[in-house]
Amino acid sequence: MGGLVVRVASDMLTDPEVMSPPRSIVPVTAFAGRVTLLVGPKKCGKSTFLTTAIAAVTSGRILFGEAVAPPTVLWAALDEAEGDLVRRLHSTGADLSKVFIVSPPARSSQILAAARLFAADVLVIDTISDLAHTEIDNENDNLRVKAMLAPFRLHARSAGAAIVLLHHTAKSSGYSRGAGAFEDTADHIMTLSANAEDPTVRNVEVRGRLAVEDFKFRWTDTGLELPQGEASTLSVVRAYVWAHPGCRSGEIYTGAGRQRDQVRQAIAKLAAAGEIVNRGNPRLAAWFVPGHGNDVRTRRPDELEAAQEMDGNDPETTSETPVVTAPPKGGVRETTQRRRSESTDAGRWDTAEERSSDREVRSPVEQYLMPGAASSGASLGLGR
Repeated sequence: MGGLVVRVASDMLTDPEVMSPPRSIVPVTAFAGRVTLLVGPKKCGKSTFLTTAIAAVTSGRILFGEAVAPPTVLWAALDEAEGDLVRRLHSTGADLSKVFIVSPPARSSQILAAARLFAADVLVIDTISDLAHTEIDNENDNLRVKAMLAPFRLHARSAGAAIVLLHHTAKSSGYSRGAGAFEDTADHIMTLSANAEDPTVRNVEVRGRLAVEDFKFRWTDTGLELPQGEASTLSVVRAYVWAHPGCRSGEIYTGAGRQRDQVRQAIAKLAAAGEIVNRGNPRLAAWFVPGHGNDVRTRRPDELEAAQEMDGNDPETTSETPVVTAPPKGGVRETTQRRRSESTDAGRWDTAEERSSDREVRSPVEQYLMPGAASSGASLGLGR
């Protein structure tokens, strides 16, 4: 057993491993080093939602406009028949060589040992109630539930793995059933529910510490898809900043094509999560995806003056957020090849016209997310 570790906070501020927001492994759903609790009524589509998302990322397909490195997945199939799970994964196009299945009965220690053995990027427990039934006799006992879940959270933190716990909702509240420790342990809580007005729609309420908004899926003959115009404001703002490094708040308001208050809230939430950072000053923002697009470049006075009028000196969205992170992985290219001045001030643009033309180039993510994009979204076939 290791000894107590104590670090100076000022040193941690400059440690990218500590300060970087968690890497997305399954977009909007599973994040490195974090625990997700995916809850919903029985047979509402939890397992099928997750298997189809897993199928997309293991096969290298874009999911929700985001490309990620194909992960290795360990799935503890404690609820449904293994054959049903494998058939669904196969029918949705999963790379089955990247998916390992634990058969019941299984205990927490055995599942975690398998996760370490196969170096699983994602560990799925379907369902956590079935696991609790084998280890504790009362899922309403907070202390016992917390003790059961603690090793999973420890594994997520130490191995950098994503843990996804599937659980049922209580009929009375619509939130997770049993002890509050189920939700207390989770960093990211997703609650699926049917839409009262349209039976083809599933609502997803998101709670927790990560920059993910509530969203909806629509049932179609081919599965479930994110309809055109349903991309979250967070996704649109993140994509805009990626494609337009150094943009002002006012430019984001205009370019995102959403209501100003929604964009302001999205900027604040993304900044708090460290996914975008203001390299400007309290009077004039300059937004970047940290580590992308020369996010420490300097600007000429005429650029600052012109942008200040557009930005409107919005102090609510210009707080300094000194967070360092890596750019998104896989499938997303730089917006353009930047030319740098041959002068001694290599941090400045050659001309204002070059800077303007550069901002007109959109990344594939932004083409997918911005209003008027041709794509209607990622298709997800939910059935269960």
